[in-house]
Amino acid sequence: MSQIAHFPTPFPGEDFRSVLYRYHLYSLNPEITDTNQELFGTRSSFTVFPRGLEILLCKFRDPQVLSSSAVVEDHSLLPLLLPFMVEERIADIDHEVKHGGGISESYVGKLAGNKYGKCISDDIRYCPCCAHEDMSRYGCSYIHREHQVAFISTCIVHNVKLVSRCTCCNDTLMYWPITGKCKNGHYIASYLAREENNTLDMELYSDLQYLLVNYKGIKNTLIKQRFLEYLHSKGYLDQSGTRIKRGKLVNDILKQFPREVLRMFGLSEKHVVQRNTFERIFWDAPLVINLPLNFLIIRFLAGSIKSFIEVGIPYTCEIPFIDGPWRCENKHCPSFQELSIQRCIRVDNGYRGVSGRFRCVVCQGEYTMEWRWKQGLIKTNYKIIFFSEEKDQQVIEMLNSGFSPDDISSKLFCSQDYVKTLAKKEMERSQLTLFGFDEIAATVEEEVENPKKRQYRDKLLKVISENPGLSRYKICLKCKTQYEWLKRNDRDWLEQQLPSSRSFDRFDWNEVDKALSLKVKEVANQLIASNPNIRVGRYSIMGALTLNESGRIKNYIKHLPKTDHALRECAETKEQYQIRHLPALVWQLRNHYDYKEITLETVLSYRRSYRGISNNMKEILMEKLKTL
Repeated sequence: MSQIAHFPTPFPGEDFRSVLYRYHLYSLNPEITDTNQELFGTRSSFTVFPRGLEILLCKFRDPQVLSSSAVVEDHSLLPLLLPFMVEERIADIDHEVKHGGGISESYVGKLAGNKYGKCISDDIRYCPCCAHEDMSRYGCSYIHREHQVAFISTCIVHNVKLVSRCTCCNDTLMYWPITGKCKNGHYIASYLAREENNTLDMELYSDLQYLLVNYKGIKNTLIKQRFLEYLHSKGYLDQSGTRIKRGKLVNDILKQFPREVLRMFGLSEKHVVQRNTFERIFWDAPLVINLPLNFLIIRFLAGSIKSFIEVGIPYTCEIPFIDGPWRCENKHCPSFQELSIQRCIRVDNGYRGVSGRFRCVVCQGEYTMEWRWKQGLIKTNYKIIFFSEEKDQQVIEMLNSGFSPDDISSKLFCSQDYVKTLAKKEMERSQLTLFGFDEIAATVEEEVENPKKRQYRDKLLKVISENPGLSRYKICLKCKTQYEWLKRNDRDWLEQQLPSSRSFDRFDWNEVDKALSLKVKEVANQLIASNPNIRVGRYSIMGALTLNESGRIKNYIKHLPKTDHALRECAETKEQYQIRHLPALVWQLRNHYDYKEITLETVLSYRRSYRGISNNMKEILMEKLKTL
């Protein structure tokens, strides 16, 4: 592994990308990808947030010069996002920041935000005054991390508007201001800076500084708890404490933050009023943190991040399922309807309410209930009794020992149907007859069989016996519901009872098969040529055929081998679809998300279906990207 003889020392508040860009300029490498290959072993642009820092740090001659934790804390904006993440997600982020990993397992790339709420600016932004001062103080300028927050457009120190384009040639600045000029040689003139007096930016900047300093002591659980406290105190929670009054909340927020303010946050009124927007903030644990929306809601509820975190508002609400003990609902248990259950495991399902799991210590039977507030009443729905795998194993062992279902049911406090169902599954799994269970095994199939199946079979047999000589079509007309259900769920039995299909005599199936296979190929080619957004699979092709043609394929495929082969042959593979869809994906990234340079890593980060592809497929996609 090659050692790095010299690496720039980060300046105060410098974005880590800026450090990497300064190294790139000193290294004289022709392309950013060459520098990234040298530092991190990957040919791509520098990422918004650091990835694989340990790969870089282990190349330093003095490993104490810099640490991954110092980079995250002092030279990235990750501390703004970490308090809003659950612990499991933070662990994934920490691992990726330190050790990198494949694109298929990348989380960090999504943290910059999406079209509903950008956290980090797409373009690198500078304060012209800061750039001038940096040149005087350090001999070069650098990217300040606080200037890259997407929803703050002002430098708080100088009260001037941040810029991402040269005031002379209007070219994107990117990393060139590090040298004091844009890439066309124009100086970053501080006297041209446009002065602003944005009070909201100053207040938001204060919130950001509070998070950057205190993020280690702020957990996602605390933020969720504070949301509940403030929503409840201001009357935005219903009586159950699990559902927000979103109509009232949305109206009040829009009154305080009109459209022009929402635009300053990078938000749209359409997204704010969209169903489940607030529920995702209050209850869910999303990977992509909508930081501007979180800030807006916190400012609406508490005025500032500091007040929100430090000033709690205790509240009370009814405990789901109240206090125990609870009744056993297993009618085969000696403690049926007695208060034998001492423990309830409650699971918070967010705005969907709370579910509770109850287990009787006598019979080991379990059931679940749901707790929701609906029309002023708590709804509790009992679920079916179920048992653990240990109980299943006990039943199987007793069956093998020769116990009857009745004996097992009475000894283990469960139903005979439960025992017989397990017996049937065990016999199917092992293909053996359980010892001492021959007579019972012969009746298990019949006793646990779907009662609807028996009822519908009887109805069909009655129609056939009362009307001998009827065709399939006329039988169907006399018992259409039963006929269609059996056709879907009991087809083999139905075919044995029905008269032979007359269609076999009317058709030369070889000719039908030949013509239909040609039609399948024609339709498949037309579908692929139309370049749809979905993969052209077997059922997509069948859906483009006439009802008559697709019906023949569904019902008589065993008589249509050429057609079946044509469907398999013409259906796109996943790889074929990925290659075909790549130009449309590149267009979308450029036109909707303003990507300037699209690499394979960009595609893999944006579209999950492209992850996990083979190395050969990666090479094919990289070659195709060069032509797009």
